[in-house]
Amino acid sequence: MRVRKGAYLTFLWLLTAVLVLSSCAQKAPAEPPQTETTTAPPSTPAKPEPKPASFSVSGLTITPTEAWPVSRVTIEVLVTNTGDVSGIYEVTLKIDDVAEATEKVTLAGGASQNVTFWKIPGSAKTYSVNINGQTGTLIVKAPPAYTAPPPPLPPPLPPMDAFMKGMAFSDWAWPTMPRPPMYGPLYYPPQADTSLKALAATGANWISLLVNATKESFRSTNVTRDKYITASDEALRHVINYAHSLGMRVTLHPALFSLPNTPGISWIEIGTAFTTETQWQEWFSSYREFINHYASFAQDSGVDVFYVGSELSNTTHREEDWRRVVKEVRERYKGPIAYDSVFWGFPLPEYRRIKWWDAVDYIAVDCWHSLTAKNDPTVQELKEGLIRTGYVTNLENISKQYNKPVIISEMGYDSLDGTAKDYFGTYNNYHTNKIGVIDLQEQADCYQASLEVLWGKPWLKGIFWWQWSAISTPTPWTETPQGKPAEEVLKKFYLSQ
Repeated sequence: MRVRKGAYLTFLWLLTAVLVLSSCAQKAPAEPPQTETTTAPPSTPAKPEPKPASFSVSGLTITPTEAWPVSRVTIEVLVTNTGDVSGIYEVTLKIDDVAEATEKVTLAGGASQNVTFWKIPGSAKTYSVNINGQTGTLIVKAPPAYTAPPPPLPPPLPPMDAFMKGMAFSDWAWPTMPRPPMYGPLYYPPQADTSLKALAATGANWISLLVNATKESFRSTNVTRDKYITASDEALRHVINYAHSLGMRVTLHPALFSLPNTPGISWIEIGTAFTTETQWQEWFSSYREFINHYASFAQDSGVDVFYVGSELSNTTHREEDWRRVVKEVRERYKGPIAYDSVFWGFPLPEYRRIKWWDAVDYIAVDCWHSLTAKNDPTVQELKEGLIRTGYVTNLENISKQYNKPVIISEMGYDSLDGTAKDYFGTYNNYHTNKIGVIDLQEQADCYQASLEVLWGKPWLKGIFWWQWSAISTPTPWTETPQGKPAEEVLKKFYLSQ
């Protein structure tokens, strides 16, 4: 019984195990059938079309935002191409809704560029500024009234019989120097005063003050004063008074001047086209009216020496007409007078052809001689060249002939290479054709040589160097000695006793 019972229990355990295993096998999930799959490649997105050029304008700046009349104002914006391709865009500056200027810019996609305009306002007011929708305001204030600083106690003026250590003091209305408003009126006090003080520091004790009139052409018989070419009487009077306060005497030098931008017209040619006595008398009548005005002005304003004419070499053979000019000037002006003659002419230089030197007090002659035929001459060679021209001997002889002192009314050299060989050719090439080389030392050597030859001559009343500008310009005059080695040479002689 014990054996059978154990076998029965073993049978029951085995049966139970079989049932459990069978149940587990029925509950287990069936494996999915194995099937072959294929993966599709990813698709390429479509490329977008490039954006066309499109421009935006931003960042309007006005510098300065408040300005004086005739000062330069900078107006700027930033232009950006917000598209993808290159394009061209017009940027227009409007002042008070009036188009002043337009700039075209070409920008690649995404690029930016600053566009700059300049404006020189002419009057005091508030201006509206618009650049392609960007707006701003420019305030132009009226400048304060100019008041010249009170000068120190003036030094004494040199005696009238002292040597004239002179300089031509000039202001011009060249085509390249628009006046006004860019440089102000002729002999504008804030600039002219500063220039005169610098000149006085060289030891100069005289200035030759230029005032220009003009003619329509050398054929015209009408002498006129022009508002842009002729300095006002008020401006001239200020220069005269200020020069006196600095210890410098003044010669007033009225002259005729060619109209700007009018070729073939020169004051030297006046008289060459007159064919009838009527033309001559019409011209002299107009000229006397012109010169008599300045004779009266010179008397009223305290001018120390007056020029009755300047470089009119094709008229001075008319002796009786010029004697009448001198007579009418003396009726109005009581000081000493002179006539400014040129050193050239045919068959003799003008100063040797004039027969009425006895009617004036000083014989005034220009000096524009070539001194050498070589480059980089020494001072000694330049001295020999000046003597070789015969100029010094001729001036001494004419002084003895008329028993009158001589003034060298214009003498000068450019700070250009070759000025000692050909002053006018070198000057014209540099200023007209943009050909030439600055040479400060050659100018200084020419000053040194000329002063060594002429200084102390008993017949010589004075020398007026050409020229000292009344204003400062972006491009300084090449003929001025100011701020150059030639000025130091000048000081060495002019500051000596």
